[in-house]
Amino acid sequence: ERTVADFIINEIRNDELKFENLLYYKLFEEVFELINSGKTIDKQYFIQHSDPDIAKVSAELCTTKYFIHQFWEKRGTHVEKIEDKLADIIPNIIHQYKRKVMQRAEYQINKKLSDAQKNKEDSPDVNELLSQKIKIQKVIKLLVKDSGIVIMR
Repeated sequence: ERTVADFIINEIRNDELKFENLLYYKLFEEVFELINSGKTIDKQYFIQHSDPDIAKVSAELCTTKYFIHQFWEKRGTHVEKIEDKLADIIPNIIHQYKRKVMQRAEYQINKKLSDAQKNKEDSPDVNELLSQKIKIQKVIKLLVKDSGIVIMR
């Protein structure tokens, strides 16, 4: 049976996505190592982690912000829980993350191209940047198409 963690790790590793937040990267790598070694992931392990920054972010991530009052369940009203929707939510979140990573890469390339234009550079580097930009735009277009989102510019 494939877990949520397996899915997320595979998606991020297969697409070679990088974390800009070093703390999240450390947390991700530790989860990956635990899963790879066959160990069970226990949230208490992370909440009581020896690295205080990991402990703090883990506690924040594990804290339930909202509670569904049992009033509804006692009245026979079905209340859908987040766990019931993970199969839909997690792929959507990963998809959004990939799109944001690509949009950030496009922004960085546009900045480099703008700088090159200001300096009146016409070099193979500019051609390479343009080539990268086209590839990134194609990926973004595919990600947007897959998500069913309409973007107007």
